[in-house]
Amino acid sequence: MNHFVCSKYNRILSGVYILFIRVSQKKRIVVGSLGKIAFRKGTYLYIGRSKTNLAARIARHYRKKKRLFWHIDYLLSQKEAEIKEVWIGSGLTECKLAQKISLLPSSYLVKKGFGSSDCKCPGHLFCTNRKSEVRTLLKEMNFEKYVMGEVIGVCLSKEKEKPKNNVERGYLKKGFGLVGDAHFGTEREVSLLAIEDVKRKELPFLFRPGNFAENITTQGIDILSLPLRTRLKVGKTILEVSQIGKGKGPHAYSYRGYSLLPKYGVFCKVVKSDWIKIGDRIEVIRK
Repeated sequence: MNHFVCSKYNRILSGVYILFIRVSQKKRIVVGSLGKIAFRKGTYLYIGRSKTNLAARIARHYRKKKRLFWHIDYLLSQKEAEIKEVWIGSGLTECKLAQKISLLPSSYLVKKGFGSSDCKCPGHLFCTNRKSEVRTLLKEMNFEKYVMGEVIGVCLSKEKEKPKNNVERGYLKKGFGLVGDAHFGTEREVSLLAIEDVKRKELPFLFRPGNFAENITTQGIDILSLPLRTRLKVGKTILEVSQIGKGKGPHAYSYRGYSLLPKYGVFCKVVKSDWIKIGDRIEVIRK
């Protein structure tokens, strides 16, 4: 199965998506004008559509703190509710997808009118006890799994202008950067480099995270498209984009004749301290 990544969806303006939501314990909450709804422990399916920025819409769904606007916001703001999977598709409306989900033997409508206040559907939230059945249906309709950005390298070196070692785990300190790195406490606190941008160079050698002196090697998120002051949640830390590239002029460091950070590097300030490690999810939390 192919997996769509965040960088691909950053450039798609609209699309239909379905959230797989796990509710860890029984919960009864008030959902706007729908009133109180009882949610049992289990897996829920929410169907939606973005008309403008698909990646931003999905990132919003992941956030716990937000203005409660849509019906789904009331559920996803609960600590007991967690998005486990997101699938993306095109070529049909969210109402058509909701109809197909409603016909699955393992799925049932949770509440009439949930998520469908602007259409004539019975509702867009379902509960299922067979996730595999839903995934099979989505694959038949050419939906694919959406993957958030992730950390694939945490790198540091004690000397500047040297390749960094992928230590796989490190502590980011607010206002300083990666503890133990030569750039700790400098203006460019943390540097990011996307593996997708490295691959575009078609290097004549095997790239390893840290080769180009980046602190964090990323995958699945188009970091070069992020505006300045964008905030990223990396694991439990929060970074803020402070600079894209190093600008014009000579740059001392290169690895085997290649220097990527001046053009492809993204530099950030550490806004919230914590540990990061390989496999941590990267989310855009504010633009």
